Amino acid sequence: AEITLHDFLTNLLNRILLNDRIAQKIVLAARRGTQLTALFLDLDNFKHIYDSWGHTTGDKLLQSVAFRVIASMIGMKCGFNVTLSFLPYKSTALQVQACTTCIDALGTVLHI
Repeated sequence: AEITLHDFLTNLLNRILLNDRIAQKIVLAARRGTQLTALFLDLDNFKHIYDSWGHTTGDKLLQSVAFRVIASMIGMKCGFNVTLSFLPYKSTALQVQACTTCIDALGTVLHI
């Protein structure tokens, strides 16, 4: 059986591919002498959404969040993967700006 490396709903990396990408980026950053910023996003009380509104609504929320995160990072010119943002900038200010842009994209109401 073929192992899928992405979640079918959100196209996020699964744990196997995520761990591989993290390891690659750490080695690359060390080789280049650059910093690596990792931005992990957690949806608070997500189980409550599934329990209260159902799996269909929860799935739509996950898709909307993934879309917003991807859209926010398109202009940032960084190597990006939805689950984890790898920001190989030499400037801490640019790392903070990229993370802030991503977080700000989730700061408005999501209409599901």
